[in-house]
Amino acid sequence: MKKNLFLMTILFTLAKVSQTQSITPNTNTEFCPNIDITFSVSIPGSDPSIASWTNSPIISLGIYDKTTAGGVTTFKFKGRFQDVNVNQVYKISYKDGNGEDAIYYPSFKKIKSLHFDNTSSPTSCFPIQPNQTAISAPLCQISNLAVSFDNIKWSTYGENPVYCFGTITTYPDLSFLVLRVSFKRMSKFQIPELNPSRIVWIKNFYFGNCLLDSKG
Repeated sequence: MKKNLFLMTILFTLAKVSQTQSITPNTNTEFCPNIDITFSVSIPGSDPSIASWTNSPIISLGIYDKTTAGGVTTFKFKGRFQDVNVNQVYKISYKDGNGEDAIYYPSFKKIKSLHFDNTSSPTSCFPIQPNQTAISAPLCQISNLAVSFDNIKWSTYGENPVYCFGTITTYPDLSFLVLRVSFKRMSKFQIPELNPSRIVWIKNFYFGNCLLDSKG
């Protein structure tokens, strides 16, 4: 009798574990801002509702294609993320198998935005760091001087520890990095450290495969 009770307890626990909250695309996915995304959600319960929560991600279309079977409800909704590189969270409320209130908070940190500066970290997130610390040019004549840099990572503002992810591999026209200078009294020019969010961009260009607006 005790063995049977123990086995039933294990089976009940496994059944509860198998009925977990989930969302697709999952929270480890990288997202471009301002693009509608179709999310599929599974919850161990019924009567779901959805709300914009931390840092106000957008709900462009509420719950649809809802089905409930075997104590599990699945549904879809459409949402998009603000063009801000912060953790953005949806709130999904529902009734669990016992009729009690339950909440699921899918949290999305990987928003490919340049709203806030890359968080400085000695081991992870770096701003644009030109490979040249200084450049030389002939005196008294205009010279085109090219500057190169390694790819940088996206970062999520306000996280502790510092949170950065992915790699920015495509850039807009970086002609502002070709320095057209004329030296009269010196032949070296110090190259500053650059951060993408501090550069005045041309409106509506593609950066890291995401369409961004101009900012200053």
